[in-house]
Amino acid sequence: MKMMRLLMMSLLSAGVFASAACSSSQPTEDESVSEQPATEESATEEGVQGGEMEHAEGDDHGAMAEAPAEEEAAEGELIEATARVINGEGEEIGQVMFKEVAGGGVQVSGMVSGLTPGLHGFHVHENTVCEAPDFTSAGGHFNPASHEHGGPANEHSARHAGDFGNITANEDGVAEFSFVDTMISLSEGENNVVGQAMIVHEGEDDLVSQPTGAAGARAGCAVITLVE
Repeated sequence: MKMMRLLMMSLLSAGVFASAACSSSQPTEDESVSEQPATEESATEEGVQGGEMEHAEGDDHGAMAEAPAEEEAAEGELIEATARVINGEGEEIGQVMFKEVAGGGVQVSGMVSGLTPGLHGFHVHENTVCEAPDFTSAGGHFNPASHEHGGPANEHSARHAGDFGNITANEDGVAEFSFVDTMISLSEGENNVVGQAMIVHEGEDDLVSQPTGAAGARAGCAVITLVE
């Protein structure tokens, strides 16, 4: 019995020493937890800094990209004007549009109906009034530089600013047209036609006869008005 008691005490002592050795070689729960937040905090801080830098760069890039588009839109604004054509009875028979061309000059386009088939003199006139039925209120051709009458193919010094030549009506009496005139303006200078009257004549402009090309009576009239 005494021998058995001594053996059991020896075994118990060996178990206690083994348990102590194992516990001393493993980190405590507190130690393992205390190291983790430091790692996560560092990673989080780096991630936030990186995100802020990327966002800032993105904002700068967006601002740089948008600025030229705004400048281009401002530079691209071109002045436009319109003219409603009426006949001797005061009925609207067409419309003419004027638009500045980026490279210089003014595009003139539109449609006039109720005409006889063939060529019809087409001019800007010096006054600002269209009074039916004969439209003599529009005065003579718009000619601020006091040049001789001519046609659109002439040099600027050999034509009136308002000399657009002729438009051509088809068999139905409808004239459709589009051309660019480099002598007139919609915004500045003595050749600015905004506010002027324009006339469609009953006959053809021969581009030679003075002072109006022998184009005959006035079939239609319109006042050129800026488009707001």
